[in-house]
Order: sequence, then C-alpha cells, then structure tokens
Amino acid sequence: MRYTSPEDARSDLFLSAGVFLFGPFILRLVLDIIPLQRIPRVGAVLSIALPIALPIVCTVLVPYLLIRYRKESVREYVEDGGTAGFSLGLLLSTPILGAVLLALLIQPGPLTGLPVLALSSDVVGTLAQVISWVGSVALAWYATVKARDAFRIVPKTFPEGTLEIGRILAIIAAVATLLVSLRLTLNAGRFEPIVVLLPLGVAGAVGLALRRLAGPSTTSRSVLLTPTLLLALSGFTLALSALDIVLHEAAIYAGIGLLIGMIQESRKSFYAVLALSLALALLTPIPDPLPLA
Repeated sequence: MRYTSPEDARSDLFLSAGVFLFGPFILRLVLDIIPLQRIPRVGAVLSIALPIALPIVCTVLVPYLLIRYRKESVREYVEDGGTAGFSLGLLLSTPILGAVLLALLIQPGPLTGLPVLALSSDVVGTLAQVISWVGSVALAWYATVKARDAFRIVPKTFPEGTLEIGRILAIIAAVATLLVSLRLTLNAGRFEPIVVLLPLGVAGAVGLALRRLAGPSTTSRSVLLTPTLLLALSGFTLALSALDIVLHEAAIYAGIGLLIGMIQESRKSFYAVLALSLALALLTPIPDPLPLA
C-alpha cells in the first residue's frame, strides 16, 4: 500500500464519506425538482436503473475514482483472502443470523419479508439491497485503510482498542433498545423480539471476532472508529424518526462498522467483509445503510 500524506488521505476520506451521507439526498432532491420519472418510458427506466445505480454512485464510485487519481491499484485495497476469508465472514455473521432466526421462531410474522424470500417477486429491489450493502461495506473498508494515513496513530493492542469502542456502543445500544421496546409496548401494545435480538446478535459477532481475530497485532482507536462512525452516521440520516429508533439503528450499523475495522486491522481480507455484507443483505431485515436510498 502506497503512503498518502495525511492531508490527501483526509481529503479522500471526507469526500467519500460526504458523497455517501449526502449524495442520495441530493440526487433525490434533483429528481424532485426535475421530475424525469414523469416522462413517458423514462419513468419506467428510472424505476429499474435508479435503485441499482444510486448505491454504486454513492458508495464505491468516488473511492474508485480517487484510487485511479492517486495512481493506486484496487488490488492494493482488496488483498487476497480467498475461500478462507469468505468462510471467516460467514462465520462472523452467524450470531446476527442466529438472532434473526430466534426472533422468527418467537414471532414469525414480522420477519417473513426477508430479502432472500422476495428474490423471485422483486428482483430489482433485492439486487439493489445487495449492491447497497456490498457498496457500503466496501466504502467502510476503504475508509479504514485511509484512516491509517489520515489520523495520528496511537498504538493500542487489538483487544484494548476494540473493547474501548465496544463498551460505548453497548451502552448506547442497551439504552436505545430499552426505549424502543417501551415505546412499542406502551403505544402499540406489542413486543418485537427482533428489536432486542438484533443488537445482541451484532454484539455477539463483535465478541466472536475478538476471539477469532485477536493476536499480537496492534491497532489504533482512530482507525477502528472511522468505519464505526461512518456507518453509524448513516443511521441518523435514514429518516426523521424518533431519536430512540434512530439511535437503535445507528448502534447496529456502528457495530457492523466496528466489525469491518476489526477484520481490516487483523486479517485484511476483503472477502471476509464481502461474505458478511451478502449475509446481511439477503438474510436479515436490517435495511441497507445507504441514507435515504
């Protein structure tokens, strides 16, 4: 990996993050001002092309262009992990998938709309979900790499750096989960197990990663914090929802971002996070992180 000056690395990082966080809103605003979808036949094309093109433009296009501009190679970011990396990603996704399965067994109704079940009836929607998840995870991976050059590195052991961030996320997730559960119970008279089980599943995935990936390597809080904050901020721009709901979703995304940073810092296998993103996209009810997509 070529060295990039801190100024250039921060510039690349902030530009990529800005397009991810605000790009979908700006594109939707442009389409509201210029209603191309009302033009005969154009609307039909947009209904298919936009859900697929939007995630690509707002996640991986800018990092790809910046990589080309810096005369780097994509291979420098996507280091080989092969089948072992893919298997690792699937393994780390099992606590989240287990939480979804348990919620489905407790209360079957709310989870019958898993993306993989809608593949035959909504191919475009399912494909857009997959592309958005893969693109968002790839962007978080790119941001983790850039963070090494962009910010001052204060070395920490791998477990120390992970637990330092993980404890804060656990407190936020616990408070948000309690508030959302109380809201649903008091206002709607129902309890949804998935609200409680999803954060536990993400926490389990981080704990499993800590056991599987921990070693003599060192890390930095700023490097692990970068993908964590990037995906967490997408939760705040998803919708003008109640604060407890926003915090709940942001905590889940933050945990996934921390997981990506952990994989990058220890194994550097993009195939692991690719497998993780596919599992999240197809087998969980977690909406894709792309804001307003």
